[in-house]
Amino acid sequence: MSTLDAIKVAAVMLHAMNSFASEQASIASNPNIIFVLVDDWGINDVAWTQEWDNTDVQTPFLSDLATTESVILSNYYVERVCTASRASFLTGRYPSRLGLQAGVLHQNQPFGLTRQVSMLSNEFQYHGYTTHIIGKWHLGYQAYEYTPVYRGFDSFYGFYNGGADYYTHQSSIHYDGDTTPPILATDLFIDDKPAVYSPHDGIYGVWWQRDEALKLLQLKADEQKAGTVSNAKPFLFYFALQASHNPRQAPDEYNALYYMSKDTGNYDRITMKAQTTTVDDAMKDIVTFIKDSGLWDNTLLVFGSDNGGKKTIGDNAPYRGYKNTSWEGGVRVPLFVTGGYLNEEQKGTVNDYTMHIVDWYPTLMSAAGLEVNYKRSTRLHSTVEDLRDNRWIDTEEMELDGIDMWQYIQGEQSDDDYFENEREILLDLNEVWCAHSSCGALRIGRFKYIRGNNIATLLPDYDGSDWDRSFVFDADAAETWCQAHKHEFEVQHAVTFDETSVHAMINSIGCQSTDKGCLFDLDLDPCEYYDLSEVYPEMVTKFQSRLDEFQSEATVALMGENNANELAPKSWINPRMVCANTDFWCPYQDYEKVTWEAKLYGNDPDAADNDDDDEEDGQTGTPSLNVFLYMCLW
Repeated sequence: MSTLDAIKVAAVMLHAMNSFASEQASIASNPNIIFVLVDDWGINDVAWTQEWDNTDVQTPFLSDLATTESVILSNYYVERVCTASRASFLTGRYPSRLGLQAGVLHQNQPFGLTRQVSMLSNEFQYHGYTTHIIGKWHLGYQAYEYTPVYRGFDSFYGFYNGGADYYTHQSSIHYDGDTTPPILATDLFIDDKPAVYSPHDGIYGVWWQRDEALKLLQLKADEQKAGTVSNAKPFLFYFALQASHNPRQAPDEYNALYYMSKDTGNYDRITMKAQTTTVDDAMKDIVTFIKDSGLWDNTLLVFGSDNGGKKTIGDNAPYRGYKNTSWEGGVRVPLFVTGGYLNEEQKGTVNDYTMHIVDWYPTLMSAAGLEVNYKRSTRLHSTVEDLRDNRWIDTEEMELDGIDMWQYIQGEQSDDDYFENEREILLDLNEVWCAHSSCGALRIGRFKYIRGNNIATLLPDYDGSDWDRSFVFDADAAETWCQAHKHEFEVQHAVTFDETSVHAMINSIGCQSTDKGCLFDLDLDPCEYYDLSEVYPEMVTKFQSRLDEFQSEATVALMGENNANELAPKSWINPRMVCANTDFWCPYQDYEKVTWEAKLYGNDPDAADNDDDDEEDGQTGTPSLNVFLYMCLW
């Protein structure tokens, strides 16, 4: 090589190094993102969501943080169960586009979150962020490629399934009708390996999750204080706390806080409240550290629930319904946004614009100043080399369902007319056990439409009359709040109520089971009392047409409602038969043998020829109600 050629090569290399350094330096000032997702918190399980004295659940730190240092989103929606919500958060798409619109994932279901769509974690990773998850995954683990460190996360410390013992970290699965004991194994992993030597054995779930979060944040604080280009990367931290999901376990001293409460004798409710208070204490430690370490000023923290509270355990008052229903109580949950990165003027305010969990994908990208590049998961499991997945390289990219809410959250933009009349949110869509052209729940502007018993719930003889006020301090105050706009409602919609009846507004019991469905004005009737379908038949037709359109675009549900589609046989999943460490659950199938991916969007030319093999594969079939797994959802 000549001296001139060597100079040219050196110049090219120097330019490349400078470009890389410039790119890294440009993101070093980008905000750290912490997204905290708690489990099964009803909107009335916290004190910051209502104007009236509503609950005895003790969350003093979070309540103060929400009301003085945050913007509270009072019209925030999620999916009705956890797998669907988590999938929507990470993909920015509705579950019906992912095959996850029916039920939740259990150990014996050979499915997961498709690798054919982009992921929020992959996006941040692509832009130079480090990405981390601690806590609950619940998006499938049949193959390694469906677990967190193969889905855009640099690190994972947590559990794969929906719930685990808070102390032993074990979870179990039982096959309906099976007389043998459930399969029991430990569900705790570090990255993609069993946490064999975990210091957290016997440590309460919320405490070890807090401790691991503090370790991660200490590491990030040290890196960012060092200030060099190579280690000053901002981070995305998805903190998926275990509480307050079942099993009902909490430290004795926290249970004791509620033994003399109005719920005396209701152990499940007492323990749920105790679990919630442990989160308050854990978050106090975490936020205090973030502030003391210097991370706070450049951090955005989001705190919210994955779905409404469970029936007879969580408190969704004054709203109708509960977890696993798409009444407001099942899908409208507490959430606030805080951190030093939030505009100072927004702290201590309430934003009533409607937002959905699918909106976080574009919103957090916008908050971080990053462009959406639709980056998918490509890492393959290998112990010897960095292999990449090219199976879906030609698959057309699916647009996001979520919208960018960042400027609204920051208070830098407003559009009352849009949110009053046009903002569309698909709250639910599910064709499994649907008796109509489409079954779902849809909000457009101030109006909400719901149709289908499978959308309301599948409990036998259910009529939809669930306005549970048994946990609130003042049920009369809750009722007064629900009917605060009663007379305005009469004028607006030209209806008349019987003033002698306290329940005169309620005409909607059972309407979800009719082909016409139910129509509500949530601005004037937030508790879904009065069905307006007879008043506005043209509007009903519009909602039905839109639901039908969504249904025509939906993928077939991977799981039958309540997880009863063809289940993986015991021989596939039993750790004693398939795992290197027989005490832990583990991925049990090679990625190349996963068949549902190729059929999900009809992009497998051989799918029709493989129909005869479906029964052998154990991945299709006619749904049938699995009572045991169904009741686990409650």
